[in-house]
Amino acid sequence: MKSISVELFVDIKYISSMQIDDIESLLLPDSLEFIADHLSDDPETVAFGKNDSDLKASPRALAEQIDCRQRAHKKLPSFCNAERFLFDKAALEQATSEGIALWRWRNFGGGRLLDCTAGLGADSFIAAGFFDSVDTCEFDPCRAELLRQNVLSFDKKNISVHEGDCREVISTFNDDSFDVAFIDPARREAGRRTFLLSDCKPDVTELLPELIRVAKKIIIKLSPLFDSSEAIRQFAGTVRCICISYERECRELMLVIERDQQEK
Repeated sequence: MKSISVELFVDIKYISSMQIDDIESLLLPDSLEFIADHLSDDPETVAFGKNDSDLKASPRALAEQIDCRQRAHKKLPSFCNAERFLFDKAALEQATSEGIALWRWRNFGGGRLLDCTAGLGADSFIAAGFFDSVDTCEFDPCRAELLRQNVLSFDKKNISVHEGDCREVISTFNDDSFDVAFIDPARREAGRRTFLLSDCKPDVTELLPELIRVAKKIIIKLSPLFDSSEAIRQFAGTVRCICISYERECRELMLVIERDQQEK
């Protein structure tokens, strides 16, 4: 019982609790060196241990980076290799695997991309190698600042970060501003997974008319458990449903909607 209560306490206390103030302290040379030197350590030990007196970053913030790097080693290998890239655990859980993102944008890249729900930015950073420009939207102020810092760390000059509700950000763009609009809606509500488009955040069915206005092609990332037949009911015209398998496991369902194939 003791080990279980500690584990639950750690999840609540330090995991997924990145603060804006943490970002600057984590990017200090001493903090980056500490993270690199303790990548094999138990994050719980780091979180509840006494910090070195010279380190400005909190044990909680350092532990989260170590924990995320351990988890992301296979999922996002090149991101882990970037010393100054900072992670957020909640965003990491929903982030696209690097191999899938590479496949997606090799096949659907080109021109200008709008990433409506950037999160950790895995899709945006990889897509930047296949698009002339990438505009990302992030509602959470801390993650938006994290994205800005990670854009600098990766030296991605063709990525622009827009902080705010993606619906409001999209409304500021002119018609036909993008070749592709990508959205990866949150599929958890009050700790439960949702499997209906209308239950996702943001509501893709509500947002679709605006997406079609600003982009020629819409790509929606969904859980592999999503009922693909719902897409036929929800959207007019032709919808391509692509089930993506990676490392012998079905990882996601991707919907591709072409504007010129939608019913007027």
